[in-house]
Amino acid sequence: MKVVKYRCSKCLNIMEVLDSSTDRTVECTECKSEFRLAQSITKKVWHMLVKDGKNLGHHNSDLQYDEGIPYAVFEWLMTHEGEVPSVRVPLDPKYLHEGNFGKADYLYEFPVVWPKR
Repeated sequence: MKVVKYRCSKCLNIMEVLDSSTDRTVECTECKSEFRLAQSITKKVWHMLVKDGKNLGHHNSDLQYDEGIPYAVFEWLMTHEGEVPSVRVPLDPKYLHEGNFGKADYLYEFPVVWPKR
């Protein structure tokens, strides 16, 4: 299970929600407004991860396509409209290969560098 961050659109409170990948309703801890977590199928990509100049080894990230561009997604933000990526890195499609890589659906040949904020 992954933890997603949720920003309530009513009171702007940020909280972490454990995503159990099932449809359910969750309540904001501040204003008590409700939002729905919907089950989603997310593809995974296996890649080397570099953060702050250090090679952290292999990492399994969520894979998202946005306007035809593949992205490795590291963090998600939950809104009343659903989950949106909050930290992601574009991937070059020519180094992205579909297949069976353990728990990943894709393999990326190059290290992915965590973006600086």
